[in-house]
Amino acid sequence: MKKFYTLTLSIFALLTSFGNANAQFHIKYHYMIDSCYKEIVHIITSDSLGTHSLRVETTFGDGGIDTGNVGSYGLCLNRHSYTSTGTYTVKSVLLTSTGSRIDSASFTIVYGGCSYITGRLYDDKNSNCLDDTGDVPMHAASRIEVDSAGHVVDTITGYSTFTYKAKGFGKSYTFKVIHSPTGFTNTCPTSGSLTATSSSTGTVAAGDFGFSCSTTGFDVAVHGSAHVCRRYIYAYYVLTNTNCNAKSGTLTVNIDSRYTGTPHYYPSTGGSVSGHTVSWNYTGLTSDHPQYFVVYDTTGTWLSTGDTVTTTANVTPTAGDADTTNNTTTSVKIVPGSYDPNDKTVFPEGVISSGTMLTYTLAFQNAGNDTAFNIHIMDTLSSYLDASTIQLVTSTYSNVSIYQFPDPVSGRTIVKFDFPGINLLDSTHHDACSGFVNFTVNTKGGLANGTVINNQAGIWFDYNPVVMTNTVSNTIGTLSVTQVNNMSNVAVFPNPVGSDLTIQTTDKQFDKLVIINTLGQVLIQQTIQSDLTHVNVKSLLPGMYYIMLQGANGSRVEKIEKL
Repeated sequence: MKKFYTLTLSIFALLTSFGNANAQFHIKYHYMIDSCYKEIVHIITSDSLGTHSLRVETTFGDGGIDTGNVGSYGLCLNRHSYTSTGTYTVKSVLLTSTGSRIDSASFTIVYGGCSYITGRLYDDKNSNCLDDTGDVPMHAASRIEVDSAGHVVDTITGYSTFTYKAKGFGKSYTFKVIHSPTGFTNTCPTSGSLTATSSSTGTVAAGDFGFSCSTTGFDVAVHGSAHVCRRYIYAYYVLTNTNCNAKSGTLTVNIDSRYTGTPHYYPSTGGSVSGHTVSWNYTGLTSDHPQYFVVYDTTGTWLSTGDTVTTTANVTPTAGDADTTNNTTTSVKIVPGSYDPNDKTVFPEGVISSGTMLTYTLAFQNAGNDTAFNIHIMDTLSSYLDASTIQLVTSTYSNVSIYQFPDPVSGRTIVKFDFPGINLLDSTHHDACSGFVNFTVNTKGGLANGTVINNQAGIWFDYNPVVMTNTVSNTIGTLSVTQVNNMSNVAVFPNPVGSDLTIQTTDKQFDKLVIINTLGQVLIQQTIQSDLTHVNVKSLLPGMYYIMLQGANGSRVEKIEKL
């Protein structure tokens, strides 16, 4: 059963304002969300939420009833599916564990009705426009236009499937692929479009989009991220190719040297370890067969909270590759005080210009002791982001549905990533208990300097309470790069640099360094702990960069050239 927690990300911001000085529990907030499957959100307040055993019983006005437990955050959700349009009076009652009534709340809603329209996207290997034996699901994102009554009403993203939430029953919608993944051409159906009519019976199948894959040119890419903590690091990567002709090459992962153990890796065949570097010789990489790799390492001496950990991955071949900028990925993480494997990252970080494209990566890990059968992620976008530019980059699991809808409280866009039937193994399986999804979205144009763009997401594993990620942040501004030449206590060498850069400082003036490209994008961050600091810049593309040294008394910027 799917749940639509479309308000959860917004209501966490409201929790702090709903305090109650006495210990009287009551329904402080009562709201109906989602236009299809109705969900009641309650916030129950008192000064001792962690010591209660309360339930909320909701009647939905059509004979339906649902009862839910109040969680430790004072949050309870009741769910119901209406089968007919109409006006309904909804009432909720707050109950003790013995059934005594404490409080109640009610309101009236108008249900206009809606249904879901779905379809599949597949690589049509035998060119018969049927998703049959030998065909494989798509492993790349497509943009799909939604038309109703001759007017474009929406655009959605499809991966191996697409899902659209219709507005009302009996409405006809036409779907058309307007942007195919690189290396693919939408060939089915021959008409170029699919049409379906929403129905009160539930989900409607619109049909399937078939694609043909290019056999000329290729683009091999690596996508990934890393979980870091004071004791260990867990990095994971996806290799993709836009071509149907299989490619072979090497994936090389450089783990931060602070992790002093012997790296473990998966798959175990085709790999080798040399110091902090893990390499695989892969074969058979095609557009419909991405490959997954995991590296796990530990350290005997625990890292300090606030340390910066840099991990890079590089994939070959590059000769003939249509886009070599995606052959390398760098993960820069700050070691947290406590470890949560469910996190969010943004690239570029820090100061950006208005209109910059941001890449968000949402990582999740089943840290429990049982299989997670269904997972979904809800990401409420900042109002400073242009939701119409959202593009899915990749996902570790092909069966992902992506759709957008407005948050009824803030009006901001919510993006939902749904992984039905993911069957993610528990934490005893280091090679099969994690995953990630990443997407790009543009900041809006014309934003004033100083505008802060925050982003946080919620992750649900089956029916467990939401797991909130960390918050990532960007600030609109102009990066000031002023090179100070009259300070002789800083040396950066060699310059130009090939792979290893050394920074020499004195008097402990600086405690952090940041390497920035000419667009102001932060590529590498690292702490300065001694007079000599070594930085691996092998992953940087040839060109000019700025290295900013930061400390309590100011900053210093030097210009470097990468060979």
